[in-house]
Amino acid sequence: RSYRWKEDFQADLAAGITVGVMLVPQAMSYAKLAGLHPIYGLYTGFVPLFVYAIFGSSRQLAVGPVALVSLLVSNVLGGIVNSSSELYTELAILLAFMVGILECLMALLRLGWLIRFISHSVISGFTTASAIVIGLSQIKYFLGYSVTRSSKIIPLIESIIAGIDQFSWPPFVMGSAFLVILLIMKKLVSLYFYI
Repeated sequence: RSYRWKEDFQADLAAGITVGVMLVPQAMSYAKLAGLHPIYGLYTGFVPLFVYAIFGSSRQLAVGPVALVSLLVSNVLGGIVNSSSELYTELAILLAFMVGILECLMALLRLGWLIRFISHSVISGFTTASAIVIGLSQIKYFLGYSVTRSSKIIPLIESIIAGIDQFSWPPFVMGSAFLVILLIMKKLVSLYFYI
């Protein structure tokens, strides 16, 4: 393939800057969601892009860390070892390596058709439940106090209610202000830009 520098470079540069600005904080937050140091989020946002640039075939596919995968890593390893230990990080890297090998084997054996057996309702329910658990586990930053780490909704809600006496106004006000700004911007974009 030949690259069209005059036609494509400016658009590619703008796309790269946009992705970079979004990817850095997103990758760091996904690492925290997985119970890892934020630097590992930067690794997962940086390395797959180069690997996919070499081996990938789609120009539209987004490659990098995902909230659901981060939550699954936290759920799998959280019951085995404390997330603050060095072993947790080592097990997370081993888990990523094992999943990668399994996915490569499935690709070589052309087992992608198995996804047809998972109904849309199951995928939708899993995604919705994951969004609720992610939201509840991250509410500690909104309320300003620590919440027990759990993959189950009831213990999360109990921990939120139990710690309500530690509620802090500054993070709540700042979080609410940014939430209002995001909702207003979403409305303005839908009104004035037809995306």
